[in-house]
Amino acid sequence: MSKKIFSCLIAIILSLTFVFHDADAHSGRTDQLGGHFVSKTGQYHFHSYSSITNKAKTKKAVVNLILNYNSSADNYEVNVKIIDWASYKRIYNKNLK
Repeated sequence: MSKKIFSCLIAIILSLTFVFHDADAHSGRTDQLGGHFVSKTGQYHFHSYSSITNKAKTKKAVVNLILNYNSSADNYEVNVKIIDWASYKRIYNKNLK
């Protein structure tokens, strides 16, 4: 097998590995607030913008929204400490008190 073909095959295999790794790393299921719970850690984090979440004025308001809009919330102890506020800031570009 020539060196060029071997290099191409390695590149394809590595590319597919990264593509499938990223696909498996996240289920893609988010709630109406644009976030979800990470089952391994119990942390809630945001992936996308939601006008519902954007209206929240406080961290406690976000907690209440999660309790109302996420069907898995009953499985977790939902409070301000389990929310990934860095992901919130990345999406909404604001800090809440």
